[in-house]
Amino acid sequence: MIVAGAGTGKTTVITRRIAWLIEQKIAKPDQILALTFTDKAAGEMEERVDRLLPYGYVELSISTFHAFCEKILRQYGAEIGLSRDFRLASELDAWLLARRHLDQFSLDYYRPLGNPTKYLRGLLTHFSRAKDSGITPDLYLAFADGRRADLDAAHADDSATSEVARVTELAGAYHTYQKILHENDMLDFGDLLLFALKLLRERPRVLSEIRRRFTHVLVDEFQDTNLVQYEIVKLIAAPANNLTVVGDDDQSIYKFRGASLANILQFQEDYPLAERVVLTDNYRSVQTILDHAHRFIQANNPNRLEARGALDKRLVSHREDVGMVGHLHLPTLDEETDAVAREIVALKESNPDASWNEFAILTRSNDAAVPFLAALERHGVPYQFMALRGLYTKPVILDLMAYLRAIGTPHDSPALYRVLSHPMQHIPANAVAELTQFANRKGKSLYEACAMSSTHHFLHESVSSVVGSLVARFELFRTAAASRKVSELFISVAHDAGFVEYLNHLPEREKIESFRYLEQFLERLKRFEAVHEHPVLQNFLEEFRHERDAGEEGSLQFDPDAGPEMVRVMTVHASKGLEFRFAFIVSMIDQRFPTTERAEAIPLPDGLVTSGKDQDSSDDWHLEEERRLFYVAITRAKERVYFTSADDYGGTRKRKISRFLMELGFEKPEGKNVQSADPFAAQDEPLAAFEDNQIVLHLPKQFSFTQLSAFRTCPLQYKYAHILKIPVFGKWTFSFGKTMHNALHKFFQLWIERTGMRQESLFAAPPAEVKPNDLPVSIDELLTAFAESWQDDWFQDDVQREQYRTKGREQLRAFYAYLKEHPASPAYLEQDFTLKIGDAVVKGRIDRIDFVDGGVEIVDYKTGTPKKDGKLEIEDKEQLLLYQLAARDILKLQPVRLTYHYLEDNSRVSFIGKEDDLFDLQEKICDRVQAIRSSSFLPKPGFHCKFCDFCEICQWKQS
Repeated sequence: MIVAGAGTGKTTVITRRIAWLIEQKIAKPDQILALTFTDKAAGEMEERVDRLLPYGYVELSISTFHAFCEKILRQYGAEIGLSRDFRLASELDAWLLARRHLDQFSLDYYRPLGNPTKYLRGLLTHFSRAKDSGITPDLYLAFADGRRADLDAAHADDSATSEVARVTELAGAYHTYQKILHENDMLDFGDLLLFALKLLRERPRVLSEIRRRFTHVLVDEFQDTNLVQYEIVKLIAAPANNLTVVGDDDQSIYKFRGASLANILQFQEDYPLAERVVLTDNYRSVQTILDHAHRFIQANNPNRLEARGALDKRLVSHREDVGMVGHLHLPTLDEETDAVAREIVALKESNPDASWNEFAILTRSNDAAVPFLAALERHGVPYQFMALRGLYTKPVILDLMAYLRAIGTPHDSPALYRVLSHPMQHIPANAVAELTQFANRKGKSLYEACAMSSTHHFLHESVSSVVGSLVARFELFRTAAASRKVSELFISVAHDAGFVEYLNHLPEREKIESFRYLEQFLERLKRFEAVHEHPVLQNFLEEFRHERDAGEEGSLQFDPDAGPEMVRVMTVHASKGLEFRFAFIVSMIDQRFPTTERAEAIPLPDGLVTSGKDQDSSDDWHLEEERRLFYVAITRAKERVYFTSADDYGGTRKRKISRFLMELGFEKPEGKNVQSADPFAAQDEPLAAFEDNQIVLHLPKQFSFTQLSAFRTCPLQYKYAHILKIPVFGKWTFSFGKTMHNALHKFFQLWIERTGMRQESLFAAPPAEVKPNDLPVSIDELLTAFAESWQDDWFQDDVQREQYRTKGREQLRAFYAYLKEHPASPAYLEQDFTLKIGDAVVKGRIDRIDFVDGGVEIVDYKTGTPKKDGKLEIEDKEQLLLYQLAARDILKLQPVRLTYHYLEDNSRVSFIGKEDDLFDLQEKICDRVQAIRSSSFLPKPGFHCKFCDFCEICQWKQS
């Protein structure tokens, strides 16, 4: 167990240990399992390992707990009755699913007549907490039965009887919810953990295979594990127990998500022989900040490792500068927000080397941040509010949703009003007013007024023309909306209605943010399509209305490293794992930080959960968690940390300062005095007006062949596709190609299973040769795989869709006949690799690798037009040459043939790269990556422009 305090390099320690295990040949890369909690943390760990390892690797399992559990359930879940193709339900998916099936729940206590869905979100959270604690529906029902059996009917009072009825209702609702999930072939996030634990406990053969594969287990942020996650870790690590956990009990702040502080406090008892290492060298903060933080967290004793285990966790800074910890108290909230904004401006001017990214305003809640955003706006300070909710309230999403509502419900006048008022339409405000007045006079909807405007001639001719074009466009979209998937319609509207072009002309900062929101909303639409039989606009609008009525604002994903440079405004919870040169912890008043204890809407009943309960349920657990949260806030700062408070937050009484400030030794200063050696007082100079400083585009640290090819073709195209990630029109050819690839993957996966070849072993002997006309998988199974893999996107109409469906079946029948005459020995499918070329990290995936005489053949499927002359240009060979490099250097195989297999006629073009070819490719990749890193992404027009997804918004396109 590595106890690693704030800023001591937890991620560095765990990634260096992974690299050391590999370099010392103690473990192969695919024998290491590293688990963490967020995709960002897993990605960062993987990137650091990429930099540490000199060559690359085949498969290194660095992932979140949920992603790992999903992977093993898809591989082995059939052994406990799960489908391989189960769908994963997000929190929103689960809420919508439960709402659609609300009539199946037998609810009384939790179903008020006036608002039957009032407790639905609370119930789902309740079920999630039960799953985090390892409580299945059957266990919950048994617990409820036990409570009912213990009830002495003769002496029970009304409250006891009511409580038993309530618990019984909850147990039944949990059982019903799980039944609904199973009927829809869905698992929620809690199920991933719960079923993975069930699999490992009840199927010894599976557990043995996973233990044999993963000989070394590492867990990052161990203090954030819940009871089920810890049980999974213990099962996989046993009996060798090559287990490393890294964590800090003082940063355990996720009890509301099910995290159990008991795990890290219990670890030493579970593993009495485990070595314990304490990291105290801090590379982030000045000593002044560390001393304040350490002195403050002592108030949580004795429920700390330092108090229980005779540890010294006092952090020692490796920085020599003094820094500052200060408190500013002001009369009103307005003055507090203004003082914070002014101090940020002053610090930026006095520290010209500082970027906006090095400033953070940390709040206890999202609501508390809003006044500070207004102050930053007034002072011209660029900022990013990193709330985890609020996608649906972003202007670009409001604009596009208004357009979609106007298409789906043409008489939705408020939606159409937003469309007409948008600057993109260039309709004067007085003309919009005339339209609304005409509609009111005539008793018509705004849409009807627009349709009548050309015949009633009350608009200027030029405006009438614009309105008429808009009405005509709505009619076209309305026709498409009846049959097209909503995601396809969304992208069509974004492009054809001019939104993408409009956004592309915004200042760079707004452009980046807007396209980021579009990308995230498109993911929301695709989740809708995954669970709906008829995923058209009308059905989405109905679901979206229910979602908004329930108070849902849409989840947001933020990457603080993605740029552009801005002051980060976020909750303390969101700041975990980040660091800033200057941190402002604001609104430090009583009942705001620490908050008053808010019990869960529907807590788990006493006695249901027993393991780990003692350490998590002390009388002061809420205050201790709030104190750990404040400790996290303080230790985000490198150089200066400011606490701010005020008397007046709009209520009738003056507010007391936070008890945490008093525990730190600060008392409420008189007037505007600042308790630090470096006071900052409100100033009277005019507000600063900052220019839109140069945008820093944060580039990927890993590259794919697709990215490198896009940059070679046109740097601006690369920026649009891989940095801004502008949603693009799909192509039915891509849908067809993906269908064929997935069908063949399923086909050969069955083939490998039946011929006894296990892909897990790269060094296993080749399987027995398959005899001609005796294939291990039938043609019917291949066609079934095709039907299951069908991608229904972007076909122009049903006629074209059926043409390609027929074409696919014909091609697969011909492919099957080809295999009968030319049997294959498939060894690896969809084989991932990470290749280090100079300082560039290239990731890829090889369709298929076959054993052949003298080595292996690498096969890549093509659904496009075959090469009639069998000749390939050097650019055409690059992809397979990259695969040859990976197979030789990372997979340690000997490629003797590289083949493009054209499914249209089963023709094949084969070659093998010479050493000079491979060397030239490596030089090209290094040069291209360096060019990307230093690029201004200028356009490179040419013949390829006519095939570019972004030609309609590119002023440099070659016609």
